[in-house]
Amino acid sequence: MLGSALLNSLAGFGIALLAMPLLIGQIGLKTAAPLVGLVGIVLQTLSILLYGVKINVRQIRWMILGGLLAVPFGVLMIDWIDETILKLFLGAVLLFYVAYRLIKQKNISPIPQQFGFFFGFLGGLFGGAFNASGPPVIVYSDSQQWKPEVFKINLQTYFLCNATIGIFSHYAAGNYTTEVFNYIIVAIPILIGGTFLGHWLARFIRPALFQYVVLSLLLVLGVRLLITA
Repeated sequence: MLGSALLNSLAGFGIALLAMPLLIGQIGLKTAAPLVGLVGIVLQTLSILLYGVKINVRQIRWMILGGLLAVPFGVLMIDWIDETILKLFLGAVLLFYVAYRLIKQKNISPIPQQFGFFFGFLGGLFGGAFNASGPPVIVYSDSQQWKPEVFKINLQTYFLCNATIGIFSHYAAGNYTTEVFNYIIVAIPILIGGTFLGHWLARFIRPALFQYVVLSLLLVLGVRLLITA
């Protein structure tokens, strides 16, 4: 939880990419998915308040719409997919994202905003089922060449919208148990502390170096998921 809060505060994403692979093996998908959804609500709200950047809804309206429509379907997928398949999927997603970040050119043509719906829909589908909405929308957002603070606030707004719909969907599916609520109550002070610590540390860490640290961590997690699946 602390690692997710730090990563989200520093990079603007990464909650599920870090938390889900580790939590699934400890508490199972049925508990991890709704728990990380609640974690996202807390972290994204804190981050939006801390960034202090005005949200430009026009830039992400198609992405948000696609995500909102897809999240309920993603939640339903939890009962259809075996955890082994999920581990293989998440491992592949992590390795794909690492490869993308390593081989992509510094300057790429922006993806047209109309395609934001497609990337947002994929993110919502994966987010509802696996809390892994990041990779599709990060690829799209990265191509837009937004300034770092705009990149962060746009992603956090999208994730917050998805997480809100996800919470209602998980509740309707009966996924919120006493165990989930016990975990989130314990986690809240850690999440708040990690967010403020990450926001403070961001002033001292060079973005280029941090990106290599993040990619290295994601690479290790991706390989670990594939091996243990």
